[in-house]
Amino acid sequence: MTSESLPGFACEKDRETLKRFSEIGGKTFTVHGGEPFIRHDMIQILQYATSLNLRCGVITNGLLLDNRKLHMLKDCTEWVLISLDGPGKVYKELRGVDGAEKTVTTIEKAKETGVNVAIDFVVTRKNIEYIDWIVDIAVNLQVE
Repeated sequence: MTSESLPGFACEKDRETLKRFSEIGGKTFTVHGGEPFIRHDMIQILQYATSLNLRCGVITNGLLLDNRKLHMLKDCTEWVLISLDGPGKVYKELRGVDGAEKTVTTIEKAKETGVNVAIDFVVTRKNIEYIDWIVDIAVNLQVE
């Protein structure tokens, strides 16, 4: 796949940067945020990086991932970490949106799709008591 065949790739400079990174021996390209998928062209960026033989990974809250994006991620990432901060009220307090349930569903769908998915849990004073909750979800979904 060439960069010219990637529709919606927003910035030529991004292509040039990734190509140069690969040429000087770069091996791994990891994207995290804020939220990487705010960029409408993030999948295309990852696809291009993969075409340059870069190992790609993403850390995301998962809220902007749909089935189409998950299927595409399967082929252009080696791993996807989806942040999950705790159940409903805690998630909303930490993230500003009520997204815990959708995030768990996205993790399930990613696993079903064949994405190498794991849960990212950043411990804070507000969520430390939910570590067992996170572990239970990871065990039940059979993800790291």
